Amino acid sequence: MFDGDSADGPDDGDGGGRRWLAAIPLAMVVALVAVVALYLLGIVGAPSVGVVDAGEWGTVTDERTEVVTTVWVRNPNPVGTAFGPGLTAEYDIAFNGVTVAVGDESGLAVPPGNTTMRFRTALRNERIPEWWVAYVRANETLRVAADATVRADVGPSPAVSRTFERDRTMLRESRPVVDAVSGAVDRTRGRYARTVDLGERAPRLAGGLGLDGGSLTVGYEVERGWATWGTVTENRTTLLLHLRVRNPGDVPVPAAPAAVRASVDANGVRLFETDAEALSVRDLGPEAVLRPGETRTLTVAATMDNDNVDEWFTRHVRRGERSTVTARVRLLVDHPLTNATLRLPADGPATRACSVRTALLVDNRTAGATCGADGSAGARERVRATARSHPVAHPRPAVRSRPGTHPVPSPSRPSDGNPGRQYSSATDARKATVEMSTE
Repeated sequence: MFDGDSADGPDDGDGGGRRWLAAIPLAMVVALVAVVALYLLGIVGAPSVGVVDAGEWGTVTDERTEVVTTVWVRNPNPVGTAFGPGLTAEYDIAFNGVTVAVGDESGLAVPPGNTTMRFRTALRNERIPEWWVAYVRANETLRVAADATVRADVGPSPAVSRTFERDRTMLRESRPVVDAVSGAVDRTRGRYARTVDLGERAPRLAGGLGLDGGSLTVGYEVERGWATWGTVTENRTTLLLHLRVRNPGDVPVPAAPAAVRASVDANGVRLFETDAEALSVRDLGPEAVLRPGETRTLTVAATMDNDNVDEWFTRHVRRGERSTVTARVRLLVDHPLTNATLRLPADGPATRACSVRTALLVDNRTAGATCGADGSAGARERVRATARSHPVAHPRPAVRSRPGTHPVPSPSRPSDGNPGRQYSSATDARKATVEMSTE
């Protein structure tokens, strides 16, 4: 046995361990009492939290569009509360019911004092075409819903949480795309007609038809134009252009223009476009004719690949949620008696440009557009200029038949008083007018 050892040695060690273990609960109780005392004295308190902004735009590049969520935390304790689950933030943003941004942050330490925290997430650009479909189906009404919840759970203090919700609907009274295109289509309005003196231009033909002098009016008249949405699918969107056209002349003309060229751009990004080569007039055969005095509504389809929306949306956000929408429309028609293709309007495409501003994630702004009814003085002046460049025919002398010749076929609509010839197809009408133009 070593010096200093005794029989009571082992018993003293076990007793010390038991005393240490017994002291642990006592220390926890003392610590808890101390925390409660500090809490009651106001030295230690529960953090408070809130949401500054559930979503605002961050850095925007061609590759990435950031959405920033900002929360605030007030920790009244003299030291940071790094124990417990910490700070948790969850947020999501939806446009027209399509979720475009989702974020989730957790386990963040809460420092003492007042702190503002920003969380960044990337906009889900692959969902922008899906949002576009919902936007068109809602007749261009725009809705944004942003939700954010922040929770602080830092140990002895009760957990606190706050939820921020924003639901905003805009552009209820405006349809920027349709209104812009309607304005451009309606600016083709006008009378594009000429008076042809048969005695000077086609004497042999006039003689063969039994006509003694006189003149004929040939051409087209666009009474009005407008646009509507067509079908929209997951991949493509169709915009319909409607033209109310009339034959103000004395001879049948092809019912369909040779081409209708239309385009819609937003911030320089081409969205919609008609086929520059094909006409695509709906429900109208290529051989249809428009008889004197007859009126018909033509419908032309312009289509878009929905993937085009992504590029425009990035530019829209980069410009502070502002866009310039520009629609252009021009008709190309085969003019009877001249065998030439006329461009309507003659001085260039009918153009309507307007501005659109939204407030998806931009606060303290009223969304709106200037694409409404096009009644500007400039539009009216364009119609007047078009009428001057294509003068309206004056009443012509009555056309008489020569004795011993076959009478001119009766007009298609006797009440109009226009002695237009009857043709079975647009091809026949073109052939006849080509003959006249070559006299």
